[in-house]
Amino acid sequence: ILAVPLDDRTLASSKSILVQVTTHCRPYHWKESAATFKDPGGKTSYEGKRIDDTGAEPWNVMETQTVLTLKNAVVTTLTPGTEGRARGKLKEGTYRLRVTHPRFVAEVRQVEIVAGQISEVRLKLAQAAAPRASPVDEAVGAVKKILK
Repeated sequence: ILAVPLDDRTLASSKSILVQVTTHCRPYHWKESAATFKDPGGKTSYEGKRIDDTGAEPWNVMETQTVLTLKNAVVTTLTPGTEGRARGKLKEGTYRLRVTHPRFVAEVRQVEIVAGQISEVRLKLAQAAAPRASPVDEAVGAVKKILK
């Protein structure tokens, strides 16, 4: 599988992406076997495959099934009410749930949504560490303590 941005952006920020999927295909009756080959000087051996029969039409093409999911795609944004709950409707599938708050550490969970069922996710956000003072602020604070 090859994904290429078509708009001179990075793949992560592209608005237009070409996705190519290839598969294994060989002519009918194609045969190959494991083989060892030596370089022309006979000093180095290489393991590989030898084509025993190139076969003929029709071509056998292996079926390829690909599910393409955009990574970190924002499906919806929910804002909780005063009771701290947020609700929304989603299509069936697997989602990455990210809960953020400026004063807490973000939580990320994978959630499986099943059609016709209610999925409830309960979590407790951890208090974010207090921002550290800069070295200059720490020095000023130390001087203030000495002068008191």
